[in-house]
Amino acid sequence: MKPQYLYVFTVMSMMLLLASNSYAQSQESYIVTNRNDTLKCAIKRPLLFDDFGNGYKYRLTKKDSYKPLIADSIKAYYFAEDSITYFAEVLPGNKKPRFVTRLEHGKINVYQDKAQSSGRNTLNTWYASKLEGPLLEIKTEGLTIGASGNNRDDRKKNLSDLLADNPSLAEQFARKNDFGFKAIREAIQQYNVGVKQ
Repeated sequence: MKPQYLYVFTVMSMMLLLASNSYAQSQESYIVTNRNDTLKCAIKRPLLFDDFGNGYKYRLTKKDSYKPLIADSIKAYYFAEDSITYFAEVLPGNKKPRFVTRLEHGKINVYQDKAQSSGRNTLNTWYASKLEGPLLEIKTEGLTIGASGNNRDDRKKNLSDLLADNPSLAEQFARKNDFGFKAIREAIQQYNVGVKQ
């Protein structure tokens, strides 16, 4: 390689490295404490068993040792490596919060809990709450009895109750008779933007 090309290559490589490093620094992980303090930190996932946001550890400085992220004292955290924010929520049938991902944010919030089922399979369960109301199980995959003991009819009723103050959307959803994850998410998105059908 000629010296001038080597120089250009070296300069371009350094610029690319600096640009990627500054982007990585702007995408830092953080926690939100129950006092609403937002603290930048390093977060690492478990080595052997990734419980979908639960079981992760954090440290505030490089001098600190890693501590478990506990849903009782931390109400949310952002894991920059995966670009996912986890929220501590008390799921129906439980007394203690666990970390779940929020899929939709609006008048109706939708949360997803993933749990390990048999082997390496995962079981997705969706919960929703309206305003500051309780979380209700609205969809699960695989089993007919959901994580909180609800059956399919109970989950359909929960969703219907959430959509009830928009009668045209609730009626349209009921008429479609599609209770899949995609149809549920679309109905809630329409509800949150106030679409009157």
